Amino acid sequence: MKTSILATAVALPDRELLARIDALAGNEREATAELVAHLAALECRPGAYAAEGYGSLFDYCVGALGLSEDAACNRIEAARACRQFPLIVDLLAAGRLTLTPQVTGPVGGSCVAEAGHHGTTNCSQGPPAPAQRTPRPVVQALAPQRYRVQFTIGQETHDRLRRVQALLRRQVPDGDPGVLYDRALRLLEEVESKKRGFVAKPPRPRSQQEARREEDRNYETRIRSGTDKSSRHIPSEVKRAVWWRDGGQCAFVSDTGRRCSERSFLELHHIQPYAMDGPPTVGNISLRCRRHNQYEAEIVFGTRATASRQWEGKTT
Repeated sequence: MKTSILATAVALPDRELLARIDALAGNEREATAELVAHLAALECRPGAYAAEGYGSLFDYCVGALGLSEDAACNRIEAARACRQFPLIVDLLAAGRLTLTPQVTGPVGGSCVAEAGHHGTTNCSQGPPAPAQRTPRPVVQALAPQRYRVQFTIGQETHDRLRRVQALLRRQVPDGDPGVLYDRALRLLEEVESKKRGFVAKPPRPRSQQEARREEDRNYETRIRSGTDKSSRHIPSEVKRAVWWRDGGQCAFVSDTGRRCSERSFLELHHIQPYAMDGPPTVGNISLRCRRHNQYEAEIVFGTRATASRQWEGKTT
């Protein structure tokens, strides 16, 4: 029968309890330093986490390791700093540096990000003043389909919010920022979707000359998408169909069945590569985040270094 960890701790005599806490704190620092070092190594091998369905190291830390967003950011920043200053790993293990700024501390250690920023691992430096740190935006689920959104805005944005509240006082009497936020996002989504060709533009009256030009363009489009293998042109109707089919999200799925959750920096990916005469059709085009688009290209063509060596071998 397993004994409760809490019950074991409660049963310890005072001296043993203090000794055990001291040992655990040391183990925690060493484990944190080791994790940071391994994350630094992993960032140099993006294909490792990309193969598991993660589009970024941050996404991997949150999704696979179960870290909070703050904890993931702190550890990634520390990993990047220790690649430039390897001594940081030892200082973390010794407790002379921390992953987050401290107001007070037994050794006055600064955070890793601050030490890396100044190009030093001098632990005598204090942390930045609280006023210099901008709170990270918060999106928190409060209830099913209800969220709390919290972020910091500047004076200019604040003034613009007040002006919009005044302009829309009849439609939004209480000036609820949440309602205005929703309207602004709808307009921004519509503008950006049209710009990228994800929304079909409504037809407008055309002259006979414009109709002829449109017919010529349609003919050229049919030629490019059907027989002209030298063009990378992807018809707008294909882009729209792919965007809605994939739900505006990277469609890469790992061997374990995990789909990448990235929705930013999306690219149109040829499942059968363009270089291998892959057609610009809905069935052959899929959304990929930048990392997975590159990852799948490396699977087919190898890394740039490998491709360069192969090319040099052919030319020598």
